Amino acid sequence: MNIKVKKIILLLGILFAFFLQIGGVLALEVTNYPTTLTGQSINDTSSLGDYFCYLFSFLTEVAIFITIIIIAFGGIYYLISYGRGKFTTEAKEWIKSGIVGLLFVVCSASIVYTINPS
Repeated sequence: MNIKVKKIILLLGILFAFFLQIGGVLALEVTNYPTTLTGQSINDTSSLGDYFCYLFSFLTEVAIFITIIIIAFGGIYYLISYGRGKFTTEAKEWIKSGIVGLLFVVCSASIVYTINPS
């Protein structure tokens, strides 16, 4: 038997076994959503605009968290590179990219707040 056919049969067997393990799906209605750091919260009577505001606030916080992790990674990478040329420039690029990303997030949030503060 061809190796390609064996791989396809193995993949189909794994997928079939995976789908056999899936049970019934139960819907869970969430009524208490977590409050974001900026104080945004939604409930079951919120309008579509409230949902967009909540989503934007949440994604802004996630983006800030990721950029801080990128800057920290670049800093740690710079510290452990021991002055080797290629690694220090790569670490500096990580830090610069994190700062530019943080600048984009902060500018977009300030533009949206300037357009509509509520």
